Parts: sequence; structure tokens; C-alpha cells
Amino acid sequence: MSIWLRVIIWSNCTTLMGVEGCECTRKSTRCRMYGMSSAIHWKAPEYEYREKGISWYWITMIVAVGFVALAAWQRNFLFGTFVVIAELLVLIWGHREPNIIEFSADEKELAINNTRYEWDEFSSFSVRESEKDLVFTFRPRGRIRIVLHVRVPQRHIGDFNALINEKVVHAQEDRSLVEVLEELLRF
Repeated sequence: MSIWLRVIIWSNCTTLMGVEGCECTRKSTRCRMYGMSSAIHWKAPEYEYREKGISWYWITMIVAVGFVALAAWQRNFLFGTFVVIAELLVLIWGHREPNIIEFSADEKELAINNTRYEWDEFSSFSVRESEKDLVFTFRPRGRIRIVLHVRVPQRHIGDFNALINEKVVHAQEDRSLVEVLEELLRF
């Protein structure tokens, strides 16, 4: 994907994640890219990349071959075709490294590359710890809108937390089943 937003269709959410190597600055001057003043800026990868060994790829292929054999035995060729396409996507997406995107936050809005979200668009946010930083989850006011997950590096958590505590209500939430499975499967 050319932008940082990655839509996870099966969970109806968009994951915004950044991991090590994030570059952040807090500037009191006007931001040239977003036109914001007194903004916090950082760069982060599109999602948290997890290294996969050769055995991970072999295991996914063995599982896929098992499902294709089951589909052939049941004479369900549509399911067999679906499994082959899904395995190809798992192999391609599992190997792809994330793109680096730019974040910016100020008193008015959160900007992700060229997309801006005003603070009043979010009904609540929650925070959970990750390996090297914190993940802020923003819930939108509407039901059909996407959930945003923003990974903020350790050195700017205080500034970012102080900024959003004034704008959005904090709510405690657990991780979704998709997030737990994603971490367990190292995807």
C-alpha cells in the first residue's frame, strides 16, 4: 500500500502502527507539511513488522495444502480456489516490509500523511503498551467509521498524552481477537 492506512477487512478497523526507528520532534514553529503550529511530529512504519523464519512459510503452505486436500475431497473447488488465493496473499503480505509515514498532532487535529482527523471526530481513546512504545486506539463517533491505532514512541508519549487528554475522553478497552491472533501468528 502506498499510504500508511492498512484496512483489516475482517475486523473493520484500520491499524496505524509504528515501531522502532520512529523519528519525532516537537516544534513550536509552523509545520510546513500540515500547516499546524506547536505540533508534535514523528515518523513510523505502516505496521509492526515481525520477522518470520523459513519454517513460518513452510507451515502456512502445509496448512494451505491440507485445506486444498479437504476441498478436493469434498469436491468444493470454489473453496479450494479461495484457499490458494488466500495462501498467495499470506505469503506476499507476510514478506512485505512496512512503508514509513509521517504523523503530526496539535491542538486541533491528528494528521497522518495527507489525511487529517479533528479531535472532535473521536468519541474516546484507549492506551495499551507495546514492546517499545504505546499504542493509542481512537474510536470514532459514528458506527461505520474506522478505528485508528496510532503507535507513539516513548520519548513523546508525555506530550502526546497531555495533548489528547484535553480533547478526547479516555476509556479502557481490551485488545480485539484479531489483534491477539495477529500477534500469535506473527503476521
